[in-house]
Amino acid sequence: METIGEEILRKILLKLPTRDVARSSYVSRLWSLLLRDPSFRRLHGKAAHIVSGSGGGTAPETLLITEIRDEFKGLEMIVRNISMEKPLCHVTGLARAYGPANACNGFILFESCVEGCLYVCNPIAGEKLKIAPPPEAESRNGHSYAMGFSPSTGQYKLFCLFFFHGMQDGYMDVCTLNDGASGWRRHPHPFCVTSSTHAPPVLIDGKLYVVTQHSRNFPEKVLVIDVSSEAHCTYLPPEFNGEKVARHAFDLDGRLCIAERILDDRRLYFWVMPPLQGRRLVDRKNDQKLGWELLYCFYLDKGDANNDRVDCPRGVWVDNDDRTLCYRQGDRIYKYDTTTENKAPPGCFLKWDHRILAPATATPKVYQDDDKRWNIYGGYRPSLLSPRLAFPSMWLQQPHDEEEHSQNALVHALRCKNSSNKRFSACSPHCAGDRRAVKRTRKRKPIIRQHNR
Repeated sequence: METIGEEILRKILLKLPTRDVARSSYVSRLWSLLLRDPSFRRLHGKAAHIVSGSGGGTAPETLLITEIRDEFKGLEMIVRNISMEKPLCHVTGLARAYGPANACNGFILFESCVEGCLYVCNPIAGEKLKIAPPPEAESRNGHSYAMGFSPSTGQYKLFCLFFFHGMQDGYMDVCTLNDGASGWRRHPHPFCVTSSTHAPPVLIDGKLYVVTQHSRNFPEKVLVIDVSSEAHCTYLPPEFNGEKVARHAFDLDGRLCIAERILDDRRLYFWVMPPLQGRRLVDRKNDQKLGWELLYCFYLDKGDANNDRVDCPRGVWVDNDDRTLCYRQGDRIYKYDTTTENKAPPGCFLKWDHRILAPATATPKVYQDDDKRWNIYGGYRPSLLSPRLAFPSMWLQQPHDEEEHSQNALVHALRCKNSSNKRFSACSPHCAGDRRAVKRTRKRKPIIRQHNR
């Protein structure tokens, strides 16, 4: 292999999947240096078999993200691929209010309606990028985030969706990450959405799908956003004559599929959205009706009353290894083998192949039940591309965080030379205010707090 030129080797490695490329770094020092080259990672991250909607690319993977919250340590997230035993990475250093928003190619977006800033993380590279939120997001609640990718333009964009309870029109702010002109901008056209569900947005072929929930007599809707043009439109999901429904969307072989759980009942339906190729997305406020295709019907087991709540943990995914359709409700997982020949007519209820009780989430008694939870996120395609390389404008223009400021101040203090003639050394040109503060502090009497023993 030493006779192969570096350029030929580069072309070969660019065609390999991400996990094979990561293993190749252990072959030799030459391979390791080549794979760590930022230009190689940038080219590999843009390859057709890495990004979504590129035609002939690999199927997206499904991530299992476990969130562990501690009162003193903050938040720790363990990111796993459901087909692999070892975790991809551990995400630390975030406040307890953060959580995953959605997965987009090789990146995961973490949001928080309390802390404000966003984080874009690559679990393979182990790096995350801090991004400032829209100005209005820091002063109001009722908003959520989504990250999208356009295969036609190669652009990554962040969408901040603002919802108003009691008002029908919402609006969104958009931020393009990799075009050099960073910054949030307001989309001129509103949309007819009142609130979003707990289900993460779904990215399919350059379009984001957001399923909304019922709010003050406004029906549930499916908000579709074209990432490239930023045009959006709302569609009505299948109707159930006023019954309360919990919906969860996922990617089923390149098509949007919605699992609808009828609350206060045991019925579960899977609907497939018809193709939108012939429909042009325009910024319209009226809701369009679609001819949804009924794919599967199931009955769920009788459970406790918590399973009938709208906020009960749910998730839907397809195991790409054996093409098994999986539905999660609470700690119960139902599985159906989609490769078996189904001769039942449409509308007939099928039988589950497996019913699994997931291990109970063990949490200390002093914490709440949601201090350790897990969820499923689809649409992930592993990539070596660092978010700092993918979005250099966001990395260069963002301010340093408080921890980096603290470390810089500590290094500066350690390198400063003390003066024997002065009580205070001139460590920096901004020390005058610090000297006055120290003098004022010395004049104060110390406060001694006694504790009862």
